[in-house]
Amino acid sequence: MQSAGTTKGYLWWDNTNVYLGVGLGGGGNSVIFKNNYVGIGTTAPTATLHVFGTTLAAAWSTSSDYRLKNNIVDTHFGINDLMKIPVRDYTYKADAANTPTTGFIAQELYEIFPNAVTKPAKAEEMWSVDYGKVTPLLTKAIQDLKAENDALKASLKTEQQASAAQQASILALTNDLDTLKAQVAEILRQQAKGK
Repeated sequence: MQSAGTTKGYLWWDNTNVYLGVGLGGGGNSVIFKNNYVGIGTTAPTATLHVFGTTLAAAWSTSSDYRLKNNIVDTHFGINDLMKIPVRDYTYKADAANTPTTGFIAQELYEIFPNAVTKPAKAEEMWSVDYGKVTPLLTKAIQDLKAENDALKASLKTEQQASAAQQASILALTNDLDTLKAQVAEILRQQAKGK
């Protein structure tokens, strides 16, 4: 492998790859360009932009224009799928502070909702989760719950109306019974008077 560099960066190459690193101070690896990949915090990027560490942005937008899409249909994923996804607490091996994190294990999520998981081509490469792609599943689950809640409310309202109708019927029957009692009492009084 051949190389050239300064305290601000370096360039090295072999028969198949060209690497360009931009660092802070002597030989730092803060940014590396490897073929068509950019790595930040890693010397071995495996995606167009591979960041190892925390990122910060005021906004992150994903293209979603209908003109970019074909075969648009309602999803079959919903609340039942969401309920199958294990949510885990863990720490990252590379985090010396052992900062507790809550999230998904890519391999587990892939079994239930593969749309949000990038499975690497090579076994030694890391799996990854696009947490933003879980948002439509969450939205669909909320819609499912809302529809179920609305159906339960409608059923309850129907039952309440039926109960009110039964109460009115019972009241009417009670009034009829009171009327019959009064009529029977009057008949008995008339018969007792006639003797």
